[in-house]
Amino acid sequence: MQRMPFLLSLLFVCLSIESGFAQEAKTINISNAFTSTIAGTPRVVQDPSKDYWIVVWHQGTAIKARIVKEDGSMTPPKNLATGASSTEQNFDLALNTQNGSSYLLAFENSAGLQVRSVSSLQPGVTRLIESGANGSIPRLVFASGRYFLFWLGTQDGTRSALRVRTLNEDGTPSGTTQTLASMPSGQTFGSLNVGLKPNGSMTAILLQQSSSGGSVVKVNISTSGTRQGSVTPFQTSKAGLNTFGDIDFSSQGIGFGLWIDQDSVKTRRVNATGAFGGGAKSISGDALVDVPTQAGISYDPHEMRFHGVWTSGDVVLLSHLDATNGTSDEDPDLFATSTLAWARNPNISTNSEGKTLVVWEDSEVKPGVAGSQKFRIRGGIESSEEGGEGGPTTVNIMIGDNFYSPKSITVTEGSTVTWTNKGLNPHTVTAGTPGEPEGPILFDQDGIVNGLSFSFTFTQKGKYPYWCENHNETGMVTVK
Repeated sequence: MQRMPFLLSLLFVCLSIESGFAQEAKTINISNAFTSTIAGTPRVVQDPSKDYWIVVWHQGTAIKARIVKEDGSMTPPKNLATGASSTEQNFDLALNTQNGSSYLLAFENSAGLQVRSVSSLQPGVTRLIESGANGSIPRLVFASGRYFLFWLGTQDGTRSALRVRTLNEDGTPSGTTQTLASMPSGQTFGSLNVGLKPNGSMTAILLQQSSSGGSVVKVNISTSGTRQGSVTPFQTSKAGLNTFGDIDFSSQGIGFGLWIDQDSVKTRRVNATGAFGGGAKSISGDALVDVPTQAGISYDPHEMRFHGVWTSGDVVLLSHLDATNGTSDEDPDLFATSTLAWARNPNISTNSEGKTLVVWEDSEVKPGVAGSQKFRIRGGIESSEEGGEGGPTTVNIMIGDNFYSPKSITVTEGSTVTWTNKGLNPHTVTAGTPGEPEGPILFDQDGIVNGLSFSFTFTQKGKYPYWCENHNETGMVTVK
């Protein structure tokens, strides 16, 4: 194929061959880099009455929190607890929606599972819930004027019981601990998240593990905290399945569980009644998952859709999902890339104005590797009003083996698209379609090897198909 003359290319192409890429989302460092044997596993809480989020994370044996505002500015970090458990995932923070400055923190320390009242990010009274708890993965939900504390308790020496206890607004226990589900001998629970429905009932999503494999399951929970129905699988058991799923519900009571099924990301609808509304569906397109960690999902009341987030290798991927069937018409967006070697453990929250905060941790070694390592907690803010009818933007596309992700995008005039190769093989970004006649083309960059990027600025409206001459994968840029 004929290549564009160099001088002509300067008229059309803004070209950069470099490592890394410009971020579409506004990214921020929520913490400085720190060294620890414990992953940070950040979580984010949004107050509907405020224009900010609270981000909480493990930093060594301390649990830290700070406010992140919609413009990306932050307050100084605060210590909510010290001497916390040396196991990741063992904390949570929930907002008292009847008192916007009041929160409750659940965490583990040497005494066991604790809760601590928090007001304006100042820690208050601590109360012991279960002594000797270890790796309980507590999750807090505020509903009907009280908190529900869920956790994974030990039974016969293994983490095989889903437990709940109701707590008053100040964190004092109300009633006794109840066991919602128990696993048979030889089976354990490996993860836990809980979604709240508009009517105050809840659904938990858990990983059920045995020597033969793992299965993602759900437990429906009434407004009073009792189990409704049986433990039901989102999918059948698979060998080697080890995932941290998430679940959220729309204002209409329709929810979706989201989890990583080995090398793909799947959703399944949960109706307001708690019953499934169809089978599991893949939303990751051609963007396969490399060393999966947890995934997150959040309902966007402004756009009336869901956002799903997960990580793959050193990138954070974001997908926008239909609120009825949980699928997406486009491949996931390349949201951010790690400042270290790996990105992992994302969490997500969307406010009523359609602004979404995604948080995750960068790490220098891949998930599952023990020992001391460097971490950094990061975040990115995306608005549903960005792009489309707005001004020019920079949009990122990931090149894999052999796909572009997202495959199809829409941008405004003057926007720049940056393709970055995250695959092992070299690829091209060539205007047109496979088999088109020889002749001058708008852009044609070959030799894009792993880690390198190519950028092009689109100055005229229209549809611009492109492809890889090496492997025939295709993509489309629509300029409005």
